[in-house]
Amino acid sequence: MSRFFEAILIDNIEVAKGHFVATLKPLKAVPEARAGQFFMLGLRAAGNDPLLKRPFSLYRTTSDGFAQILYRVKGRGTRIMCGLKPGSTLEVLGPLGNGFPPPVTDKQPLLVGGGLGIVPLVALAESIKHKSPMVFIGAGSKDEVLAQDVLSGTGAHLEIATEDGSEGRPGFVTDILKHFLNAPPSPVSSYVLYGCGPKQMLKSVSSIAVQLGLEGYVSLEEHMACGVGACMGCVVKTPAGYRRVCKDGPVFAVNEIVL
Repeated sequence: MSRFFEAILIDNIEVAKGHFVATLKPLKAVPEARAGQFFMLGLRAAGNDPLLKRPFSLYRTTSDGFAQILYRVKGRGTRIMCGLKPGSTLEVLGPLGNGFPPPVTDKQPLLVGGGLGIVPLVALAESIKHKSPMVFIGAGSKDEVLAQDVLSGTGAHLEIATEDGSEGRPGFVTDILKHFLNAPPSPVSSYVLYGCGPKQMLKSVSSIAVQLGLEGYVSLEEHMACGVGACMGCVVKTPAGYRRVCKDGPVFAVNEIVL
């Protein structure tokens, strides 16, 4: 089944200041996207400009099988994206990447998201809600805490940290993760970590997991040009050499990468 397709933009709704959720309806049958996978979207203002597609993580899948993405308006591509009206047609490549491996046996998932890193973890939380995940959310301020209502709707227990202390505990998301793991209600070995966010946050999450002997996976954020591993523009260092985030990831086990 081809991963190249066109999709109709069903809606493009601002859910927080500068943050939008877009719903895409494929115009043909496409592979079902898994949590942690992503799409490359063609966002062209005129002709072939900009030429390269932009990567967007899967946020949610609707009951109709439509893909939703949550994005922040930051660069030229997302500025074009937020200006698109319902009914617009987009060129799409995806779903791409390997996605998050589901938790096995009786391990409880701990999801750790910083900023926009919470986006792929929402799809994960919805897919594993029967596992009663805990979700640790980090943001700069209360206004930047994303998807709180959606995550609460999965039945997940939420812990929030903001750098300015305007919601939850003051500090970084890794602070509340460390606090929890310092005296967990269950043995540490009964948890599995999943993380996505800024590189420094992922470095800390990976370090915590390795030090405690926890099974853990992180989704990396890198600039991408092709999305299929051909251009080698998104490589990251691993103990076994360099690997491509778009093709070999974006999800890696915590002991597979060097941050």
